[in-house]
Amino acid sequence: MVNTSVGNSVRIKSTFLEAGNNLPTFHREVLDYWQRLRGDRAAPALSEFDLDVLDPETVRFMNITDITPEPLASVYRFWGAGLTQAFGADYTDRSPIEVPPKAIGLSARGGCGRLTHEMAPHCEVKQFETLAGYRGRAVILRLPCSNDGITVANGIGVFKFEHVNPDADLTAFFEEVFGPLDAASLP
Repeated sequence: MVNTSVGNSVRIKSTFLEAGNNLPTFHREVLDYWQRLRGDRAAPALSEFDLDVLDPETVRFMNITDITPEPLASVYRFWGAGLTQAFGADYTDRSPIEVPPKAIGLSARGGCGRLTHEMAPHCEVKQFETLAGYRGRAVILRLPCSNDGITVANGIGVFKFEHVNPDADLTAFFEEVFGPLDAASLP
């Protein structure tokens, strides 16, 4: 588990887990599909992955990343409409370090690096706490894709956001948590 504090306003607890049988339904369908495509290989090629076979609501909260392993770098190839609504912008063709909260990078710490080194699915659970207490969490399933079976070329991310108030609009979570984080990251 990694704990990160930004100023006095937000604390993020990040935990990486093996993508096992205890996944939420939201993630399960994507992992099962990825495993069928993978077969006996370490990871399927991205060219085999068809977003049209998945639930459209799930695809809204997915991204696909092009990964360069050495030196490690990544750029979003696909950014779902739900992520655009949540983060307030489309980050297609941009790096994860540009995504709020920019002071920490929601996807930049561990995600692509873990995929390239382990070439295995994983889940990251990020819990967000403000001075007012626990505000919610982001559960991110990440899946590797490989063109040659040796090197990770792409990552698939599936996001599930849970606000402490289940009736809150999705953007409320980001305004409440990421707004102060981004303000703290400005020069």
